[in-house]
Amino acid sequence: MAEIFKQVIKRFFWVPFVLGMIGYFGLSHMGFWEAIYASGALYFVNPVTDHSNIIILLAKITAVLVTTSILIVILSSLAAAIDRFFTRRHKDSTAVYSNTEGGVRLAKSLRHGYLAPGKKAEKTENHIIMYQDDLANIRLFTDQKQEFSGKQVYLLLNEIDPFLLDAGGDVHYFNIFDLTARKYWKDRNLFEETKGQEAVKIAIIGYEKVGQAIFRYAYLNNIYRLDQMIEYHVWGADSVQKEFLKELDFCNNDQVIIHEEDCRESLDLIAEMSRVILTKEPYIELLQEILYRNPDGKVHCWSPQQMELDKIYAGNSVIVFGMLNEILTEDQIKREEVYRKAKLFNYDYALRYENRHAGAAFEKEMETAWDALDGFKKGSNIARADHYWIEKRLAKDGVEEPVLWELEHIRWCRFHYMNHWRYDPVRDNAKRRHHLLIPYADLPQEEKEKDGIWDAILREEIEKLTQE
Repeated sequence: MAEIFKQVIKRFFWVPFVLGMIGYFGLSHMGFWEAIYASGALYFVNPVTDHSNIIILLAKITAVLVTTSILIVILSSLAAAIDRFFTRRHKDSTAVYSNTEGGVRLAKSLRHGYLAPGKKAEKTENHIIMYQDDLANIRLFTDQKQEFSGKQVYLLLNEIDPFLLDAGGDVHYFNIFDLTARKYWKDRNLFEETKGQEAVKIAIIGYEKVGQAIFRYAYLNNIYRLDQMIEYHVWGADSVQKEFLKELDFCNNDQVIIHEEDCRESLDLIAEMSRVILTKEPYIELLQEILYRNPDGKVHCWSPQQMELDKIYAGNSVIVFGMLNEILTEDQIKREEVYRKAKLFNYDYALRYENRHAGAAFEKEMETAWDALDGFKKGSNIARADHYWIEKRLAKDGVEEPVLWELEHIRWCRFHYMNHWRYDPVRDNAKRRHHLLIPYADLPQEEKEKDGIWDAILREEIEKLTQE
């Protein structure tokens, strides 16, 4: 509401004065300086002369409108400042820096947060930076790095790869498309489907940002069993993407099948898939062609806006996912449990490397170890934390540790492959080469055990945080 009154002030501020000068000086023939004084007095709703005509009346009306707007803006700003003051007293206080509709909506939904009035670092414990431009987000953070020091910062990067950045400190990068894919596969995971002996066939139609994120998260996290068989059928990849996908090693029976033809030439094949994921709008015609061929088929449609296709079409065949009001939420962005698990996994590995165990007060040392990591290593630990619910579920079902270790090794290898690492007998981080990108059976025993959890205290902490 205050924005409306700001627009009134911006557009009409000079109108009362100009009308007053016309009425007093032009029509009533008042002296020039007296007319200036009388016109200015209108803003204080205090006419200093009895002169009256239609123009002066309009000047008085617009003056009341402008003055009222100024008072409302001042009072609104004062109320907002007081609200921000008390909000900052909370441990989860959060400032959102954004000029997007999603950012404004997120700020309004926060438990203890608000939309930052400018680009100056607020005195909150958490900061979500999500302007449309990635470079603007990075610039805001780097220009005020000292002010953000010691705080939790969540920075939106939709174009720039965070794994190429120096991620010193407690900075967490997020990507709308990755958040979409993460929530999708969490809500629609394949844990039960992979129990059978037949291949689970997933069609991904459209390989732009959403389609790429859907496949990337599936490749990194859909690792449920050693004998699983998941086929990812991809339509719409460009030549560079096709070459990259062809070279990916799944380390198990999973595979990606790249289709050169247009998806409309493969409708009968698509209709037979276990699941069809449509990631590029508009797709109504394609959706209906699939349902004509297989009314019981599962078709999942991405849409950032509210759509009710699942309520329009009969049965439970159509599912809509990816709506921004479900993706851009405090829990989705902060992911506090996942980030803490990632820190615990990293610290556990450091303790194993140093052949020691965690003390009762390990938090500070754990944070120091985390802050020293670059973006890639942080991402690797976050990926493990994200996947760990599957290990816990399997352990509950009686799967023994060596099998869980092998699944973790597969996940670790896939994370490296997805980020352009390759096997080499001599490790070279700068060239993205690693000597342990080999089958699990070929690893030395001490390396196999590194895929488990070393410290009992940290294991207990990780288990507490893990929800199936």
